[in-house]
Amino acid sequence: MILSSYVIGVSLGFDFSRWGIRPGSHDSVLGILQSPLAHANMEHLLSNVSSLFMVLLFLGVFYTRIFIQVLSLSWLLTGTVMFLFARNQFAHIGASGVVYAVTGFLIFTGFWTGNAARKTVAMILILFYGSMFWGLFPLDPKVSWDGHLSGLSVGLILSLIFMKKNRKEFRPVLPEWYKIPENDADPYLVFDDNKKQNPEGTE
Repeated sequence: MILSSYVIGVSLGFDFSRWGIRPGSHDSVLGILQSPLAHANMEHLLSNVSSLFMVLLFLGVFYTRIFIQVLSLSWLLTGTVMFLFARNQFAHIGASGVVYAVTGFLIFTGFWTGNAARKTVAMILILFYGSMFWGLFPLDPKVSWDGHLSGLSVGLILSLIFMKKNRKEFRPVLPEWYKIPENDADPYLVFDDNKKQNPEGTE
């Protein structure tokens, strides 16, 4: 959808800055929905689309049940936070804020759920996308670092919102032999056949 919208827009000579978020400007409220579809050039587009594809692939495989919820909230909340708090000197465009939101969600949730597979995903993202960390700082005036920071903040918030559900889903199931009988005063009774046969310890 992002790629096709860009191609169609370029062919029609569309000015994508109209789709951007201009913080505090009521005329750009729709930019909350539109800005991830708009990109400055093909390099900007391909960079965001490739990263978004990767993180959405992980999200779809390891968080299938909440995929739509996380993606939708990442899109809407990131745009909303940008509209409220980002710099208003120019229009913010691109899907990088959504990328940061989903990436942040995968990393924070991966370490907090205690699930080995999800923790591995978090480590892979840190390894391959660790350079994204520098995008959180105002090192390049042409880069929407505040949009990136907004996205990461949303990812953290979403990981907290879904934390209980994710932990419950991956709560370890104890085998029957590990469970202690409720009415047994001696926790080691289940392992001692002699005690089971002679509770009083008589021969």
